[in-house]
Amino acid sequence: MKKMTRKEMLEMYQEDHKDISVGEMLRRVRQMLSLIWNESHGVVILKFVYIVFSTASMLIGTLYLKWILDALTDGYDLTYLFRLIVVIHVLLLVVDVPRRILQYRVYPVMQRRVQCALKAKLMEITMKKDLGDFEDRKFYEDNIITFAATDKTAFLFLDKLGDIFSVLLSGASLIAVFAGIDAYILLFVVAMLAVTTFQIQWRRIYNHLSFLEEEKIGMVADYYQRLSNNADFAAEVRSYSMRDFILRKFRAAHQKITETYAFFLGKDESVGTLCDSAVTFLIQPALLLYLAYRVISGDMGIGSFSAVFSAAFTLNSRLFSLISAWSTMKFQCCWSVERYLRVIRTEYNIEAQNTPDKLPLSKAEIQEITFRNVSFHYPRHEETVLDNMSFSLSRGKKIAIVGRNGAGKTTLVKLLLRLYDVSAGEILINGRDIRAYNIDDVRRCFAMMLQDFHTYQMTLAENVRLDDYHGGDEEREALYEALCFANMDEKVKKMKHQENSMVGRLFDDEGENLSGGEKQRLAIARGYLRAQNAEIFILDEPNSALDPISEYELNKKLMRALNDQTIVFITHRLSTTVLADEILYIENGRIEERGTHDELIRLNGKYADMFNKQAEAYRLESQVKELATHV
Repeated sequence: MKKMTRKEMLEMYQEDHKDISVGEMLRRVRQMLSLIWNESHGVVILKFVYIVFSTASMLIGTLYLKWILDALTDGYDLTYLFRLIVVIHVLLLVVDVPRRILQYRVYPVMQRRVQCALKAKLMEITMKKDLGDFEDRKFYEDNIITFAATDKTAFLFLDKLGDIFSVLLSGASLIAVFAGIDAYILLFVVAMLAVTTFQIQWRRIYNHLSFLEEEKIGMVADYYQRLSNNADFAAEVRSYSMRDFILRKFRAAHQKITETYAFFLGKDESVGTLCDSAVTFLIQPALLLYLAYRVISGDMGIGSFSAVFSAAFTLNSRLFSLISAWSTMKFQCCWSVERYLRVIRTEYNIEAQNTPDKLPLSKAEIQEITFRNVSFHYPRHEETVLDNMSFSLSRGKKIAIVGRNGAGKTTLVKLLLRLYDVSAGEILINGRDIRAYNIDDVRRCFAMMLQDFHTYQMTLAENVRLDDYHGGDEEREALYEALCFANMDEKVKKMKHQENSMVGRLFDDEGENLSGGEKQRLAIARGYLRAQNAEIFILDEPNSALDPISEYELNKKLMRALNDQTIVFITHRLSTTVLADEILYIENGRIEERGTHDELIRLNGKYADMFNKQAEAYRLESQVKELATHV
């Protein structure tokens, strides 16, 4: 980072990260406490009970030596001293045992439960966000950082709040000790507090800026770290020899983190050294001389001398903790709280419309779906993807939507599933706007086989069902019917744990690593199983890895099995379109041609040209293969 003066840093700080008022800070305190309290009353209560026990333990420890030394200097016998030690240790036992149980047994378990609940809340809300939100850099940044910090943010906040309460409680106790012995000692404590306050006030700007800058750069470093150990990228990273490239990126990001840390640390070092020297070489010797004078003059015993000297520095340390906790809570914690609240309170448009007054919908009720003058552009993009499009899907109809890549075919699926809402026009189900129906009911009426399907680190049965699998007779029969349809049943039966085998070995060394073809058959089984309880089956180029003949045979098999259902083929390959009742040829977001295969071939337009070119390409490919076989 470039060299900056304190004035320049203050200006940057004030411009980019406005200081928050005490009132605003207290508002965020209340909000985060409310979040934790709603998840668990006990974890908040126990935190403050633990602080009370800790303060009592500290106070007894501070006075322990005073009581012993006073007993010795006052001439008490060994029996009295023994009884005094027993009483003190019984007190410590009564206080310390509950403190340790709370600190090491009860509180950590409850803390993890609340952390899980808070993270689950984030996950639930994030999965309700509109897809367009994921294109927003700020939303992405907030989600990544907030997810990474959720485990510590809430309890860092609660810990700092606890520190403040603890310091106030212990500070009041220690001040009472000073007042009972010698009130003038408080002047030395005030002097130490003034130096400490100055030091922290100086440091807080650098600490806060360092925290924010390191967090942003750290997100970049974490991304490159994930590239090194994420199975989705492993093959490509190795195939393209990206190892050194990724390591350079990772090291460059960490170099920036180190430079940022060193820069802000350097700014703080000189002031910290000056303040520490003032306490060590001025205030501490002055306090020692004053206490020595009081002992020599006979106004103070050795026990009081020891207790006061120890308590003075304990109080200074506690006050340092108070100011530090206040500063951390005011900036780092409150910033994290605000970001957490911003994520969970970000409005989501489509899912928010799923209110109780929405109409229910079952697959049996769908007679027709109509696109009426539908236009669409993606959020934060001005380019029109669909332009004034109109067509209908009647019950039981087989329709093919074809066109070149980027024509807008897949966008139709996203609108049907209400992953996005139309920009203009309307989509009607049985004559009613699709937005009038319960979203989950609408989506349950669709089954899909997608080109970009995923397999999950779950059991094979869960990968097909995308839901819990209990292994009942009815569930198992339906599962194996789907696997049989996809020619995957024999493979599964040979697996060690059959349908309960894990897919992938991320969590289980005995997991099954499936080939690309096996994963594709798994996706086919998934779509077929879902189709048994859906009305409309959508194939969005799921078989693009197959040759045209194989694709044709599979789609023909699907159409026989799902003869009574509405089927939508979305493709840029035309081997299946001859099976469709109607073909829509889309170009630049518009329906350019429509009709049956024979009608469009006779029209001799864009569809016919595309079909003939693909047929010719396939004929040439077949001739080359045949020639290679003879050779």
